[in-house]
Amino acid sequence: GVRIFRNTFRNNGNALPTASTSDLQNENIAQVLPAVVGLKNLAGGDQYRGAHILWDGLADERDEGCAYPKQTNDRDDVPESEFHEGKPDYRAEDPEPDCRYNAYKFDNAGNRKLPEWWFSCIDDDNDFSGDSLTYANFNGLKGTDAALALVAGDPAALLNPATYTSLQDFPSDLDMTPHKCVQEYGSNLELLPDVVIPPFERTGEFDTGNSGDVAQLCGTNVAAGQVNFAASTVECPTLQDYNLFLDPEDPRSQPNSGGVPFVLNTKLFSDYSVKYRVAFIPPGEKASYQTGDITAPNASIVFPVGTIIAKTFAFLDGGNEEVVETRLIIKRTKSNGDAVWASVPYVWETDADTGERVAKLNKIGARKSVTWNFTDPETGLLHQGSTDNYSVPTASQCLTCHANNDQESGSAPIGPKVRNMNRAYRSESTVVTDQSQHEVFGQNQIKFWCDRGLLAGCPSITVDGNGVATNLPRIPKYNVAGDSGLTGGDDIEARARAWLETNCAHCHNERGFAANTGFYVDVFRKVDSSHGICKGVTAAGAEGTNGRTVDIHPGSASDSVLDFRIGLASQDSAAARMPPIARSSTDVEAHALIANWIDNVITVDEDKYPNSTACTSN
Repeated sequence: GVRIFRNTFRNNGNALPTASTSDLQNENIAQVLPAVVGLKNLAGGDQYRGAHILWDGLADERDEGCAYPKQTNDRDDVPESEFHEGKPDYRAEDPEPDCRYNAYKFDNAGNRKLPEWWFSCIDDDNDFSGDSLTYANFNGLKGTDAALALVAGDPAALLNPATYTSLQDFPSDLDMTPHKCVQEYGSNLELLPDVVIPPFERTGEFDTGNSGDVAQLCGTNVAAGQVNFAASTVECPTLQDYNLFLDPEDPRSQPNSGGVPFVLNTKLFSDYSVKYRVAFIPPGEKASYQTGDITAPNASIVFPVGTIIAKTFAFLDGGNEEVVETRLIIKRTKSNGDAVWASVPYVWETDADTGERVAKLNKIGARKSVTWNFTDPETGLLHQGSTDNYSVPTASQCLTCHANNDQESGSAPIGPKVRNMNRAYRSESTVVTDQSQHEVFGQNQIKFWCDRGLLAGCPSITVDGNGVATNLPRIPKYNVAGDSGLTGGDDIEARARAWLETNCAHCHNERGFAANTGFYVDVFRKVDSSHGICKGVTAAGAEGTNGRTVDIHPGSASDSVLDFRIGLASQDSAAARMPPIARSSTDVEAHALIANWIDNVITVDEDKYPNSTACTSN
């Protein structure tokens, strides 16, 4: 039983969706069931709407033929009814018994014990607003088949008396009297004991490495051109406190302390923002060369403690570039000595008193209106658009993408992988800045880091005329045809997989945030059922599938959930849009590439695409 008391109910049950013919044909329960409820409430004497309290009216009857099982311990002669007040105690060895006994809900005369085994007691101290129906027992789907048959004019149903008997169960019962327990049954359900929350005691397991006096560390005076690495153990109130850039008002200026700008072959799409990434490695320290594999798909270069990686998001609108936010991830040491990465987001604004640009700590996130109008230096394509919903994530949201159990704890870096940095450096933006003219410009980034002593454990590196290290792993630029070094469908597939890895695989891998989906898109696996080929959806729900049946349907992007979730159709739905945090608009080029790959490259071929015949066999 459930006792409902001292609640305030406002604006519930309104704006029910209507079900279309296709919803009925596809058995889209998310649309059909609310419509059935609304029609039943209308037939019961109210309006087409739900209710503050809605009950399906379904209650079990006593199963006379289901005997109590015996105890499974050394007292096998003792019936279960003498334990647990006669309630079931299903065990792992018999989780699905032949019948589920329920005699404990009924008295000796076979009557249900009330109110103990009743849907609810609804007390008089609840506050129900008049904007919705207070209560409705809609009797499940009883009478629905009869109503549909009569509406359809089914001759057999029209002449069958049972149709009209069944139809009596179609209207909802709006009488709440049976739930006035004291009035009807002479008693109420007893309240559960009060919950007592014990005082909070730290376990030491959650530790961001945040330590030290913030005011003292963030206010440290450092020499010109030097990063305030001492403050890396705390979250400073402004980005300027770390002294990362020569011009404190411009994160696109010369990095201090030998910080190195870097770019990626294929980046995470973030509403057509251009990004300025800089790695600041503490003096005298080195990062370690590392490549991943299928057991560690997120493995990036390993950085030393004290490393600060800055990523600035800006929007280029003609000749004007608006800097919106700068996100830091900082490698620290927890109290137990383990490494942890802290995410520290900053939002740029103009100080009202000084008129200077300042980036202030913002751990709760923000929404921004942004506009873009620029020519991509990689492709020569013009990008134009705007959004009022550009999202600056909260500090905890960073963990959604960056926390993986094949990485160091916290918001570990996922962008600076050898395979995604194997290219010559060139700024994403067409605006001339100190970083666009940095000495790394035009040089292979991995070789530059190795030659400058920033990266230890480097192999010998051979660079071709395009600035690519030919003997290092590499994923291509997704939007540059032929960049994979392959041709035709092989090139399309390599670039499509590069985009999926950068935009999806940090979650969609066996050890990532979306491991439960079974949809894994790192570059180390075959394109098979684990990569979505003819794999049914496990976690998307009705809104996330749009009626599509599998993650990737060979030859049919229109029946592929992947195509829907990254495309325009899902753009305005937070529940359907993927990636879920980084975008409010659509990467049109990427969507076209993925659709082309599914439609024209992925074929029904068990050798190349295992499980591809499963779509046609279903």
